[in-house]
Amino acid sequence: IGKTIFLFLAISALYLFLRATSLNFQNTFNFYDQPNAYTENITVRVLTFSKALSDYFKILIFPTNLHMERGTHFTTAQSALEPNVLIGFFIVSILIFISIVLLKQKKPEFLFGTLWFFLGLFPTSGILIPINSFIQEHWLYLPLIGFFLSLGFLIQEFLKNTNKFKNIK
Repeated sequence: IGKTIFLFLAISALYLFLRATSLNFQNTFNFYDQPNAYTENITVRVLTFSKALSDYFKILIFPTNLHMERGTHFTTAQSALEPNVLIGFFIVSILIFISIVLLKQKKPEFLFGTLWFFLGLFPTSGILIPINSFIQEHWLYLPLIGFFLSLGFLIQEFLKNTNKFKNIK
């Protein structure tokens, strides 16, 4: 099995090398022809992801007006004081707070779902490597699992703590 993995990695490395050099026609390997604020500044990318995060949660909670061209009308964040950027930071803060409270109660399930959500969304966040679009609905397919794991756990905990549903386990 070690030789198979090595062969796969060697072929992948060769392809990436060729794609970055001789197969990089018209600079298609890069998404942006010119440097701009988004590609040059990680702070702008973090703020833009926070802005996209507020839209993602809006899509998850109220899935209306879904269409595949959503990303074409989304612009980069210009300031940390934009309403959608603040909403994104607020959502992350609430999730961290709930995770800490539940971890102190020895209930890691919510944290697991939340981490699944963010780890599933991280490759398309554009934070480490700028990408060609800021928000796409189909990028939520994998993170949806974590979102609904966390939501289901919160609903279960709520129902356990109400008198009417004490017998739910």
